[in-house]
Amino acid sequence: MKNGCINLRIIYLGVLTFLFLVSGTVHATTLLNLSLEEMVARSDSIVAGQCVDIRTEWLDRKVYTIATIQVGEVAKGTAAKGGSIEVYLLGGRVKKPIPIKMHVPGEATIKKGEEAVLFLESGGSRKQLYRLVGMMQGKVPIANDPKTGMKIIVRQPAIKEVRIVDPDGDKSVMDRDQDLDRDRDLSGSCSLEGFLGRIQQIVHEQKDEAVKQKGGAK
Repeated sequence: MKNGCINLRIIYLGVLTFLFLVSGTVHATTLLNLSLEEMVARSDSIVAGQCVDIRTEWLDRKVYTIATIQVGEVAKGTAAKGGSIEVYLLGGRVKKPIPIKMHVPGEATIKKGEEAVLFLESGGSRKQLYRLVGMMQGKVPIANDPKTGMKIIVRQPAIKEVRIVDPDGDKSVMDRDQDLDRDRDLSGSCSLEGFLGRIQQIVHEQKDEAVKQKGGAK
């Protein structure tokens, strides 16, 4: 997994470098395809919630869209159910210090009122500041099934500006949801409850494995 982490860092740094060379727009992004287990392992928190506010800020010479998420369910981490967290997404539009619009293909977008399952990594010293794991891969939209009224997870559409590749770099896949369908039999109509249950199962399995490895190292 070390090589995968290095590849992701190189991709992310490459995106940021190219970002400013083209005056705020990135024309293509390549991301490493992450399995559900990898997404869970890399996440500090995994929540289901609704976006209740959106704002943009200029930080460290980059534009960020900051989504305030009202947390409805917690599958991993210490986020408080019923509380709120802030998710920082690279890109957006600001008027100060200079008018600029920044677009990064592969970064997720979140609209006010939208519901989603979010795979999050903490933002350093600020505990309630989060970024998505794997960029667009870290967001799974939630919708209401028109027939049953149940909340379900839905497939994200492929983005032509984004190429997601398997770890060997040879096989391109459309998006992370396709990987979930293939490996975990989670279809586009998977219930939210079932999806969160699968995530919690993986969390417990990974904790048990960590305990075993720690015990074996003694």
